[in-house]
Amino acid sequence: MSDTWMTKWGPRRVRYEPPTLVEALDAASDLSPDQDQQIRLAAELMNVAVEDVTAEAEAIFKSRSRRRITATITQAQTSHGQPRAPIIVEHRAPRRIVRAVAGR
Repeated sequence: MSDTWMTKWGPRRVRYEPPTLVEALDAASDLSPDQDQQIRLAAELMNVAVEDVTAEAEAIFKSRSRRRITATITQAQTSHGQPRAPIIVEHRAPRRIVRAVAGR
């Protein structure tokens, strides 16, 4: 099927939007744990050169490592042993403040 076709109501088109870099890196992170491989996969998903993606992807990886959020899903039970809705607990790593020492 082409990008444009005729229906009885008139022409119809398919809108193509390639994924953003963040979306492509999220998809690639599910496929490979290696960051270089993730960059290559994201570049292929976006149909751009690997060199164009590398610098921006490295910045995204650095910002992700600073924002560590872990999520835990637990299954609670009622007093009768029936399962309740799952509870999601998020833990954010504390901020680390680095103070400059005067005179160094």
